[in-house]
Amino acid sequence: AGGARDPARLAALVAQVEAKRLYRGRGGELVRVAVCRLVESLAASEAPLSVAAQLKLLDSIDECATHAVEKVRDAATDALRTFCATYFGRGEAPASQRLLDRTARRYCA
Repeated sequence: AGGARDPARLAALVAQVEAKRLYRGRGGELVRVAVCRLVESLAASEAPLSVAAQLKLLDSIDECATHAVEKVRDAATDALRTFCATYFGRGEAPASQRLLDRTARRYCA
């Protein structure tokens, strides 16, 4: 139950899914959609995450954003929208310059 309230542990699930290669094979698209939804939910809850954790989650979104299956791309788009609204400097904390630069190069170039 403690892990459900720890944003860092929830964010680490994404790395565990990738390490176990759960994106591959049967059901991989569903796993990708679920991971995008997890990232979107973490962002919507304004979970406090380190810049390193934010970058890792953004890597996962990026990978899903170019997937061949439209449902996966749509989930990535939803996750990116919420992620950007939360972690790109809204409120008192300024956005990480690394996060801004990386995302601008990827999606605005």
